[in-house]
Amino acid sequence: KIRTGSNDRSGKREDKKEPGTVMETKCVPPMLIANNTKPLIVFFCFFMSTALANNNSLCQNEEDVLFSCITKQNKTISLCSAKKLAATEGYIQYRFGKKNDIEFIYPTNKDILANKAFQGRSQMFSGGGALYLRFKNKEYDYIIYSGIGKGWEICGLILLKNGKFLSYFACTDKSIQKLSPNLLEQLDLEKDEIEYFPSYIE
Repeated sequence: KIRTGSNDRSGKREDKKEPGTVMETKCVPPMLIANNTKPLIVFFCFFMSTALANNNSLCQNEEDVLFSCITKQNKTISLCSAKKLAATEGYIQYRFGKKNDIEFIYPTNKDILANKAFQGRSQMFSGGGALYLRFKNKEYDYIIYSGIGKGWEICGLILLKNGKFLSYFACTDKSIQKLSPNLLEQLDLEKDEIEYFPSYIE
């Protein structure tokens, strides 16, 4: 369970299996960059690949790893991006599975700009903060979330079905994480107006 502080909108942790996207992982919490003073917050996603950038991701050599971690089921979640990534060029792709068996990729078309495929939001909490990316696939919402507050920490995939909580799959290892509030601004990602709080995890 995740213990919550009195001023934090956080919640309980519950891991379940979900068709098409499975995750159980534990991440490193958001941290402040010494010479930037802005929180660098974790993220993750899934990917397909042949030539892998490293052993801990599903990204290819010609891609950057924005986020990657391994789940309890020994599946990998990776967020992979083009080397040149901006509001008007490049892509971010969410990938899930194993190196030789990618189970889910979003979006499948690399011509889609990141700000057309994802929404994002950074959050400030008492004792910490959070950052997440969100996308929709049919009746499912995928929220790649990383945050920490007083007495709680969440890092992994939150899955909703028809807008209601379905599963939370947490990272089991230290994740590769390069997402930050600055990057969300640079990519001109649409702000998620249906703000998601950890307290919504049932």
